[in-house]
Amino acid sequence: MRSNWFIQLIGALIAATLLWWAIFSLGYQTFELDIPLEIVNLESDLAVASPLTTIHLSTRGQRFNFLNIQDDNSDIKATLDFKDVKTYGLHSINPEIDIGVKGVRLLNYEPKSFEVSITPKSEASLEVFSDVVGYPDSGYSLGDITIEPKQVLVYGSKSLINEQAKVYIKINVNKKQKTFSATAEPEIRDGEGAKLNNFSFSPQFVTAKVIVKTGDSLKTVGLQPSFDGEPQSGYWVSTIVFNPPALTIRGSADKLAGINHLLTSPINISNQTSSFTDKVSVELPAGVTLLEANLVDVRVDLRTASNNRQITLLPTYANITEGLSVTSVSPPTVMVTLSGPTDKLAGLSRANILLDLDLRGTLSGNNQIELSKEMFSVPADIEVVSFEPSALELMITKNN
Repeated sequence: MRSNWFIQLIGALIAATLLWWAIFSLGYQTFELDIPLEIVNLESDLAVASPLTTIHLSTRGQRFNFLNIQDDNSDIKATLDFKDVKTYGLHSINPEIDIGVKGVRLLNYEPKSFEVSITPKSEASLEVFSDVVGYPDSGYSLGDITIEPKQVLVYGSKSLINEQAKVYIKINVNKKQKTFSATAEPEIRDGEGAKLNNFSFSPQFVTAKVIVKTGDSLKTVGLQPSFDGEPQSGYWVSTIVFNPPALTIRGSADKLAGINHLLTSPINISNQTSSFTDKVSVELPAGVTLLEANLVDVRVDLRTASNNRQITLLPTYANITEGLSVTSVSPPTVMVTLSGPTDKLAGLSRANILLDLDLRGTLSGNNQIELSKEMFSVPADIEVVSFEPSALELMITKNN
């Protein structure tokens, strides 16, 4: 009797699973997709000067059908056919959409037409950089990446070649455990990292040799202070200097990818009225270690209040491209002069004055960020009078 009951229970569970899968598969849904544009039939002496990237599609179908679409949406094509374009100037081109997935229907697409500027084709020799995708297997890290050839000839619109100076190849290192070589087609990206399909290259493919080493990855990051208490009334923290200003951490590549700075142990500034020095440690996430001793010298400078007040800020970052991190800032701090009522100036703390840098569109390498008063967040009745320096030099690197 008990055996029959168990068999019936198993049968009921199987039937319920099959019913759920049937409902899941038959349900129609709308899916929004951004599909790369492909340029076809363009005359060999012409170039597209407009920054063409993607087209937005609204599609409908069963969820089961969409599960079969490749991650890069390569089953769906969006092309701009230039077969009738023979002259320079502005041309209106309607896209052609090909849904190569059974059971998926196109509802709408935007834009319906592209105004495309056509210019003479130019060429330039540009360096090729690597865009690393994924992380080596646990216990392994990336070494040097050698690209051959180091430069390629880029053919396209002169204006876009001048503006889009970075050529990349994608290199997938996910779960790799040993050194390997990979061949890839170069691509140029716009300021937000989107691929531009307006170019051709010579050679068409380049080769990258990727060294994969035994051992964890390394990353150098800056320090973010934390405080305990407040200075005596009428005083504020004007400058913080760490020695060393940055530390090198060790860990698996996926753990290091999300770490852009290390938070210090609390610096006690309770009732302080003058500058002082101290030693602090840093907080380390699980699985992350330091190459050096966990001890940093810090100097804290304090000043008295007046109708103008100067505060030294450490910038914060927003909208940094996934896979990138800020590894150095020069200079590391910004001195801002504020004005306002004396009592409000005296009550200011670093927590309510922010310098937030929008890093949308920045690429790996040196990036100069021009500062403006609008980048500072201050309380009501407080005004930004001036700041020093007027620009910061950020070194942005890809996470290993």
